Amino acid sequence: MISRAFSLLALGILLQCSFVVHGQKAENYWMYLATSDTKDSIGGMSIYQWNAQNCVLTFYKKSKAPKQARYLEINTSKRKLFSVANGIISTYVILDDGTLQFANEFFYGKEKGGFIALDKNQEFLLC
Repeated sequence: MISRAFSLLALGILLQCSFVVHGQKAENYWMYLATSDTKDSIGGMSIYQWNAQNCVLTFYKKSKAPKQARYLEINTSKRKLFSVANGIISTYVILDDGTLQFANEFFYGKEKGGFIALDKNQEFLLC
């Protein structure tokens, strides 16, 4: 399991993107990958399904989430995904089929945004 997680982390570093994983069942997970705009591609958020048992990652669909999503965090107990981009924190509900439903957004300033994390008890979101 550690080598699989390390492989995903290495992929994220190589692609200069941010990703988070949300578990469905013991062997299947939804993976959310946020990328920034570059000369060669348009940024946004993609949804993948990862089968940990077979170590297979399959593209599911492109999300309607903001094109500028940079950093992601998931509150697993409340099935919510948070993204940060251009001074806005957006909140999405993770539906049963892995898609995201927009819930809310908070404008916090002109800063581009940076690292986002939940505390250990998943009660406070830090940016």
